[in-house]
Amino acid sequence: MRLRVTPLRSAGRPLERRDALAAPGVVGELLVHYATDPRTGRPVKQALLVDAAHALRRELLAPLHGPELLSAAQLGLVLRGTELAPGGVEYVQEWWCRWPDP
Repeated sequence: MRLRVTPLRSAGRPLERRDALAAPGVVGELLVHYATDPRTGRPVKQALLVDAAHALRRELLAPLHGPELLSAAQLGLVLRGTELAPGGVEYVQEWWCRWPDP
């Protein structure tokens, strides 16, 4: 599904609402699937935003692990999960997903 995605947190801290609304977001294909967690070897649900035009489906944002639907409305939806930062630190992240501009 082609969407514009705006991360709503930075290092686990919520962005100011005005900053999130002003952010251009990243347009790509939203994929949700199960993958093997390299740390535990267990299956984990993962949301990815990828460049579908790229042959290897290059990731445009860090994957969202264990995504849950927080809200859905006419103007979009919000997913919440965790993202892994360098050094293995895990932070809460939320994605505001909406249709891209034509």
